[in-house]
Amino acid sequence: MLSQYFKVSRVSMALKPSSLVHVRSTQPCALPSGIITLARSYHNNEGANNANYGNSYQREGNTNRRGHWKKNNQDNYNRIKFDSNNYDRNSVNRDNFNRDNYSRNNYSRNNYDGKNYGNNNYGKKKIMSPDSNDSSITFNKKKFSKLVVVPKDENTAEITLDQLLEDKVIDKKLFTAVHRLGFKSLTPVQQKTIKPILKDSGNDVIARAKTGTGKTFAFLLPLFQKLIESPNSAMVKSVIMAPTRDLALQIEQEILKLYKNNSALRQYNCLSIVGGTNYSYSLQRLHRERPNIIVATPGRMLAVLSDFGDKFFSEVDFKVLDEADRLLEIGFKEDLVAISNSLDSVNSNGADHIRTLLFSATLDDKVQTLANDIMNKEECLFLDTIDKNEPEAHENINQNLVVSDAFSHSIYAVIEHIRSRLHPTELPIAEVTTEEETKVEAGVESVEETEVITKATKPFDKHDTQNYKAILFTPTVKCTKFLSQLIKREFQIEGIPIYEFHGKIDQNRRTRIVEKFKRANSGILVCTDVGARGMDFPNVQEVLQLGVPSELSNYVHRIGRTARAGKKGISTAFLSKDELPFVRCLEKSKKIYIENQVDYVPNESIISAVESKLISPEDLSNVFVSLLSFYKSVVGEYGLKELRVLTEIAKSFGSLFKDPKMKIQISSGSQLSRLGFTRIENYFDTSGNHERSFYGTSLDEDFLGGNYDDNGHNNRFNSRGFSNDNNRYRDNNHNYRRNTSFNKNNKSRYSNNMQKRRQGSSPRIED
Repeated sequence: MLSQYFKVSRVSMALKPSSLVHVRSTQPCALPSGIITLARSYHNNEGANNANYGNSYQREGNTNRRGHWKKNNQDNYNRIKFDSNNYDRNSVNRDNFNRDNYSRNNYSRNNYDGKNYGNNNYGKKKIMSPDSNDSSITFNKKKFSKLVVVPKDENTAEITLDQLLEDKVIDKKLFTAVHRLGFKSLTPVQQKTIKPILKDSGNDVIARAKTGTGKTFAFLLPLFQKLIESPNSAMVKSVIMAPTRDLALQIEQEILKLYKNNSALRQYNCLSIVGGTNYSYSLQRLHRERPNIIVATPGRMLAVLSDFGDKFFSEVDFKVLDEADRLLEIGFKEDLVAISNSLDSVNSNGADHIRTLLFSATLDDKVQTLANDIMNKEECLFLDTIDKNEPEAHENINQNLVVSDAFSHSIYAVIEHIRSRLHPTELPIAEVTTEEETKVEAGVESVEETEVITKATKPFDKHDTQNYKAILFTPTVKCTKFLSQLIKREFQIEGIPIYEFHGKIDQNRRTRIVEKFKRANSGILVCTDVGARGMDFPNVQEVLQLGVPSELSNYVHRIGRTARAGKKGISTAFLSKDELPFVRCLEKSKKIYIENQVDYVPNESIISAVESKLISPEDLSNVFVSLLSFYKSVVGEYGLKELRVLTEIAKSFGSLFKDPKMKIQISSGSQLSRLGFTRIENYFDTSGNHERSFYGTSLDEDFLGGNYDDNGHNNRFNSRGFSNDNNRYRDNNHNYRRNTSFNKNNKSRYSNNMQKRRQGSSPRIED
């Protein structure tokens, strides 16, 4: 279908490693031991790029040593020396600790404008792919004495649900519930994990599996089987940790499905405790229902344990970490260790009783370190369901790439692509290059070595068109808002539902959106990467991606929203030519080769159609500031050329209005400098005094804190970037408050936050 309106001029071999731009080799900056710990414990929300680290502290003299601090009107504080290996959370006085300001991205890639404290040169993850003939993996700190590696084996006999029942691995109650769900067979990860988890209770388990492979039931079935075998109890038996609220609530929904299909399982209550919901109500349910299974996000889980650990969690048998790599990317490592230690300390069966089930799509150094820190058993079973030589993307996904000259052209391509799905017969005949033209353009001499792509995706039939269900991923929250409104205006006659989904939407509304899109037969979900991981939306036919994702691994998770439960799906990415090094990164790191690639050149009709439905220049300026900030943060990871990419995006602002001279509006030159856009200042209007934003907040208030989605890399809270006022911080409602978290005279800050939690207003919100 893409070939019907895209000019095809590329061949499949154009994406071979030798023909694309090479990724620039970079080295991450190494900071002295202790500095990171010191910064994370006492760092103000303003971040490393401010000269003053909050009014409560100032540098001592002119020293550049970050370990020396002087407190206003107080004696000099001695240098605090931290040993990261012996760091004790309980040894830190937390009376003045304010979690609203606690940000884990002070030394992340978004920080310090390329002065090597950030990570524009973001290091690639080391994916541990154990050799099938090697029975060991080297962990950094080997806590357990034995590691058993079970690699993927294609010759392994299939394990069925009936066999699990016959071998008495699972109970009849559980078999009935799963059978009624319509499971025809177990997925590979379920076949490989369920029996080992239940047959041997003396080990911990690490399972590596792709997204959309049934990991949830791979750990839910063993948890329920353990509950069935154990005496009835009014205590929590299993704790499941999820990186986002939405994934936690989805896991809870899977449990409710088991209840629905066999009422005998209802006696094993389940409760979700996540950020963004009424904390007091969750505690009331905890006391009233006495659940056996808790599904939680780390922030809320830590709060519950601090208040009621002894009362409800003394009989825990399992702790499960779902999407462990994502938990670490957001920055929950310390909380996960604290939760694990707390659960071990209150367990009535001993500190080493709890078994750990860790599920992850990757097994990098961070995941290995976490495993060593939280696992209790002497033996660890590593179950690998991914072949080390196979690509991480699902084989049932037909992947396509649409390449244009500019970011604005990619927007046109997205609109025209959606139009082609809804009205396939109305599009003009495609202009396809001949083999000779393609051969000359590709620079090859043999016709046999070329392959002309004449069709990027299979067109939908009439029935599919009437039930088109897709997800469109965008780089930032503001871009998501803009595109959802644009698509609504463009296709309002067709009446197809458009859903806007991102981390800035309150939790209750997000939950309603998820449920509506799950039930819908047709519709387009426009979202950020908050919808990329763990979300299971039935019958999604296609995943669309505008621009690059926040992280390389998110490409895999994005396209994993289609082709679920054994079905086939389509993925189409829309990139400009300056973004093509991202494709090379996919090939090198993920072994993903996108063979179907076409060029796109917009016609005048689509340009005029989009221009007539644009929001005001002031509003669109907010969108492009967020896009520029996002791309500035990822150029190092993907090997993009920063000046070229930022210039092209800035030019696209005027192109959308059909006025190349139109400039992006921003309040002042100082804000332009603080954002790091001085090299492209010619594309900005810094006169100031602009109108308030279409989205309800002025550019001056929102341009630093809301550029990216809350669920992006290395940040677990609502703040992105840093405030430009050293004595203020932005709370969870994005209102400014006085910053008293580091004031010695105000010792009630942390206790006030705890009181807020009990009243239902949690300062810790995980997305």
